[in-house]
Amino acid sequence: MPREEDIDAAAAQHRIDVPEDLPRDPAGVLLRLRWTGDLARAYAGDVLVADQFCSGRVWDIGLDRMPAGAPLTEGLRLQVLPLARDAPVHVPGRTGDARREARVLDAAWVATRRWSVRTG
Repeated sequence: MPREEDIDAAAAQHRIDVPEDLPRDPAGVLLRLRWTGDLARAYAGDVLVADQFCSGRVWDIGLDRMPAGAPLTEGLRLQVLPLARDAPVHVPGRTGDARREARVLDAAWVATRRWSVRTG
């Protein structure tokens, strides 16, 4: 695991604003990210709300994990570390030894719904 000061020095920084027209119930709202790199962290203000090592899959972050009100006023800050050429990491479906850049390829806000179903 990289040291905090190494992450702060080497990570690409991205800001993602939260649209004002998202549903107010944060339990049904996700930020869906496609990204490349090694390690990514999401912050609401100075609070770390999620982190992930790259697996080649999308990364969903629930808005309900964030401090109340912080994402709407401050947005989200993402830190993404690049994957070094000699890193001993295997991502299924990826071949070759090319360095993967630290980038966010796509970010989308997704509103989900849940239904209660009665049986009988």
